[in-house]
Amino acid sequence: MVNGVCSKAYGLGNIVNAIKDYEVSYGMEMERDVEIAVVVHGGGGNLVVQDAVLRAKGKGSNPFENEIRTLLAKGVRVYMCQNTARSMVKSGALTAGYVTSELIEGVEFVTAGVTAIPDFQSLGYKYVQP
Repeated sequence: MVNGVCSKAYGLGNIVNAIKDYEVSYGMEMERDVEIAVVVHGGGGNLVVQDAVLRAKGKGSNPFENEIRTLLAKGVRVYMCQNTARSMVKSGALTAGYVTSELIEGVEFVTAGVTAIPDFQSLGYKYVQP
């Protein structure tokens, strides 16, 4: 962290590395051969909020917005935990609430990250901790 802002999102780098490995080492293609779902919760919540929104609310910045957009464009599904969104509002992390339009376009909600992860596992996804 630098001045309270995450300066390196290791999980995002791990996703990029996994995609490259699947594509280069195995000749696989995202969406055709590989599906990746990312569940953002807890302290990672700001990763999926638009940079302009955070700046306008005086809540820092999101230096990783372009990385999230790139992953979404590659077919990675990104989900935000609603519990995290609600707790950010309650704690004052966002001053005017946390509405869908403030998220990076393409990010979806799950009701709870803690249950979404095993739900994805039951569908055949493998859990990778960043």
